[in-house]
Amino acid sequence: IQAAGVDVLEADLHDARVTSALLAQIEPSHIAHLAGLSRADLGIRDPMIAVRSNVSATASLLTEASRIQGLQRFLFVSSSMVYGHFDGPTATENHPRRPIEPYGASKLAAETLVHAWSRSHDFDAVVIRPTAVYGTGDFNSRVVQRFVDNAVEGAPLELYANGEERLDFTWVEDAAAGIAGALLHPKAGGQTLNISGGDARSLQELSQIVSAYVPERSDPLRGLWF
Repeated sequence: IQAAGVDVLEADLHDARVTSALLAQIEPSHIAHLAGLSRADLGIRDPMIAVRSNVSATASLLTEASRIQGLQRFLFVSSSMVYGHFDGPTATENHPRRPIEPYGASKLAAETLVHAWSRSHDFDAVVIRPTAVYGTGDFNSRVVQRFVDNAVEGAPLELYANGEERLDFTWVEDAAAGIAGALLHPKAGGQTLNISGGDARSLQELSQIVSAYVPERSDPLRGLWF
């Protein structure tokens, strides 16, 4: 598969034969690991999906990657959901990690694996914790896409708690730039970094923004998010 000049190979990271052959062919000095479950609701419905996609697959990739001569850095894209409920309006990288559902727990477990492998195999580990990423190419039915799709289709929506829940929405290109910088910057090795827009907005605000772009709707947009 070709995507914007990048070769894309579809494979299961649990298939050690395929993963090993690919890594042997490329011999990468840097690896950015973004493969995994990206929706918390699916992990809640079936925790084993979260464990297989985020924990087991990461362990499989680390096992094969650790055999590469010259591997300098392994970057793992985790999630802000490892924090659980924030103690205050914001959460720094030092905030206690108390995940409250299987998805966040699986991401935190994978972080631990990445750090452990880096210490035992002498390569840098970098962990990235993005939050509420949205934008072009997002087809995972997360909150922004759902609001837009339902508004266009005229589907009814409901906001929990009057839409007061706040998320730090992050444009996908900003998240990509942050990940690329962390992968390559010489001082990023060994660090855990949050990547976010830096300006939390409520789901009610999101619904108002979306409804402004769908003026044919006569009723206020209300949204169901889960």
